[in-house]
Amino acid sequence: MEVKKITLAIISAAFLQTSFAGFWPFSSHLSQSNVTNSDDWSELSATQQQVLLQHYQNLKDIPEQQRTILQQKMEWFTQLSEEEQQRLRLAWQHMNTQQRLQLRDQIEQAKTKEERDQIRQQYIEKYTPTMP
Repeated sequence: MEVKKITLAIISAAFLQTSFAGFWPFSSHLSQSNVTNSDDWSELSATQQQVLLQHYQNLKDIPEQQRTILQQKMEWFTQLSEEEQQRLRLAWQHMNTQQRLQLRDQIEQAKTKEERDQIRQQYIEKYTPTMP
């Protein structure tokens, strides 16, 4: 259970923190099957375990206010359907740092939940690759 919580926190942090954009779960050393079946610590390779531990340590070292904000974002993200989470991850992967910052600024300036959802949907449509 603890591994699931840590894994979820890491995935959410990778989605929400631009500094994590190139790391797990999007890194090339993980195969797709390991990403979806990594519920058990023993199934992870030594490298994957080290990456997971490093990300967990990074999360522990952030200031309390930032930790609270990150926790709220992670809770919001986990309430989404698995399909919606995956769409957000794909869009996030295809955005550069400037685009991510622009999205964050627009979301923060939005006054209602509907505005935030509309902005998010526009970015998903714009940055999600189309499948042939």
